[in-house]
Amino acid sequence: RSFNVCVFASTRDVEDGSSGEKLLRLAQMTGAQEKAVYRTGTLSFSVKEYGSETLKKDREDLRLRYDEDSELRMTEEEKDAAAYTAYCDLSVLNDDYFRSYLAKLGIKTPSTEAAVVLDEGRYLSVKAGEALVCLEPETKLTLTHFTDVHPMGLEEIHSMAPAIFISERYFDEKLLSYAPFATSMYLNVSDADAAEQSLAKIMSSEKEYAGYSYVNIALEAKQESRVILVAEIFLYGFISVITLIGVTNVFNTVTTNMLLRSREFAMLRSIGMTDREFSRMIRLESLLYGLKSLLIGIPLGIAGSLALYIPFKNKFDLLRYRFPVIPIVLSIVVVFLIVALTMRYSVTKINRQNVIETIRSENT
Repeated sequence: RSFNVCVFASTRDVEDGSSGEKLLRLAQMTGAQEKAVYRTGTLSFSVKEYGSETLKKDREDLRLRYDEDSELRMTEEEKDAAAYTAYCDLSVLNDDYFRSYLAKLGIKTPSTEAAVVLDEGRYLSVKAGEALVCLEPETKLTLTHFTDVHPMGLEEIHSMAPAIFISERYFDEKLLSYAPFATSMYLNVSDADAAEQSLAKIMSSEKEYAGYSYVNIALEAKQESRVILVAEIFLYGFISVITLIGVTNVFNTVTTNMLLRSREFAMLRSIGMTDREFSRMIRLESLLYGLKSLLIGIPLGIAGSLALYIPFKNKFDLLRYRFPVIPIVLSIVVVFLIVALTMRYSVTKINRQNVIETIRSENT
């Protein structure tokens, strides 16, 4: 992460517009190396005018569901408004960080004129340089640039709704009457624990910061890492045990089968089968063993991964199924390697046996 401390302003200061200045003063007190202040709100727009084909299709389906729902108490106008009005996030960034964000993107447009859009869901039909007319608040924004690069603090936040980033000065000129509903600040500090202690002291002693809160992201990350480590130990330990059991079963099954066929192999060699022909036969059998197990195992594995994916797909819009090409290739290699090594071990034991003694012992 590019940040390790997050601070949230009180509702009171968000409403009266003083939260941004107070957060910046907090950043100075903690000695932050980099800071990004977000004043966040939403804008609404018409799907019919500015929505992409994907969004239009989704909302048309939603409109049909409204008509099919006999228990829904809405007028036709209300149904249209609910189905064909979409929302995007608006984030007002402090001027200093917004300029550095533009520089990171290689954008030379002045920060007072730039409006950067992050549209991961591809919901907007508007192109760079075109205007987006908002329904609420009633205003028009020229979307100067589109990007896939998340600003500081939002790297791991993914949403289907478009996000628009502007500077404080741009906001003051275009949306002065609009009031964002939340303000937060992301800090990159050299010592997150010391910054946490400093924030705790300030918020407990100074009344103007009553209602403010903070999160030590670095500490939470360490705690999450410990939990993940424990989970990985149990998970990979379980997988290792299951793998060892599977390999042992394959080894025992193949070697036992080969030893039980010792008389068959001895008879074949006694009537003239050469070592080369015998090795070729064993290699072919190894290939058939591997192919049979893979033809059963790979489809079952794919079906299992799909069974795990489908329930999560309905909860996470951005979750996409990725066909497990690399795991399948690794499975093929490992299966043939195990079968080949097991067959080689069995053949080595059989080659040490005397043909005549093997036939005689099996007859008795």
